[in-house]
Amino acid sequence: MTTDMDSYKRYNAKGFISSKITNWLTGQLDLSFYKSDKGMPSGANYAKAVWAPSYNPTGMITINDEELYSGTAGNLTRLGGQNTNAISDTRVLPN
Repeated sequence: MTTDMDSYKRYNAKGFISSKITNWLTGQLDLSFYKSDKGMPSGANYAKAVWAPSYNPTGMITINDEELYSGTAGNLTRLGGQNTNAISDTRVLPN
């Protein structure tokens, strides 16, 4: 099931610098950067949505003249929150 809460972005950058200082000395630097942002449905509603039986009523149901969402996997996911996770890693290595 795909929702508007599903997302994934990844960024990478890498660089290498080398400098010959003298005939016998060279300086080098290796740089790298990585970042990822991931979003997905979360909360207890999402866990229920995974295990929701397929025979649940779809769409909306009426109880005491009030329109309520039924317990379908789609509705449970839509009504749940979004879990976001960001990871970044920067490395600087002298050679």
